[in-house]
Amino acid sequence: MNELKTGKVPLANIVEGVQPRHAIKPDAITRMEQSLANIGQLSPIGLEYIGEKTYRLVYGNTRFHAAKGVGWDWINALVMPKQAKAGAALRMAVSENTVREQMTFVEMADAIVEYAKQTGQPLTAAGKELGFKQSPISKCLRIDKCVTPANKRRLLEAGFGGSHAYYVSQVKDEKEQTEMVTKAIEEKWSRRDFERYLKGSRKPVTRLRLHVKNSLVAIDVPKGTTGEELIEVIRELTTDLKKHVAAAHTPETIAQIYA
Repeated sequence: MNELKTGKVPLANIVEGVQPRHAIKPDAITRMEQSLANIGQLSPIGLEYIGEKTYRLVYGNTRFHAAKGVGWDWINALVMPKQAKAGAALRMAVSENTVREQMTFVEMADAIVEYAKQTGQPLTAAGKELGFKQSPISKCLRIDKCVTPANKRRLLEAGFGGSHAYYVSQVKDEKEQTEMVTKAIEEKWSRRDFERYLKGSRKPVTRLRLHVKNSLVAIDVPKGTTGEELIEVIRELTTDLKKHVAAAHTPETIAQIYA
């Protein structure tokens, strides 16, 4: 039985759960307290019943804290039963939060990763089921993987969005990435500034093609790379792929051809 039920629930019986949004804005709670006091509750919060007359908060974090702030004992809620489908609560939370206000790129990535864990789905499939489009999913997951936690936090605090963070994700060196973020914050970069930086920082490269077990693999290496450096690049590549370079194309042989 997965039917949702509405009704009044004691605030004392509600525990906070994992929220898609990472921070509660104090000014938003203050405004909501004024609204609850003057108008009342216009829409219910979302809860998940977890047993023993206890409910986990799914969405409506601001309304929940505002209700406590104005001294309410009860609150109107839409309750999801305990035996609901895996990931259903998080899916509902993401849907409700996305409608109310655009989620940040960090919140979106965290929601996708958590939903994938709960449902056992691949990340891309999890993102689509949460209602996100393919392009934002790919960008958010790349940002989550390639931008350091400190730089993600700094970008968010400075008011930069996902498109700006995506540019930062293209800089792999951690030190250079941090310098880029610092410069962007100090100079208040636009998207065009990020583009100019990337174009100016990219070094001329030569595309090298090699066969790995009948598959053609292409890698870009900076011009002027020595034979020894190239051997190391190829070794790292083949290690990452967990494959062996075909006998006719050993790292040493390719380096000699390249030289």
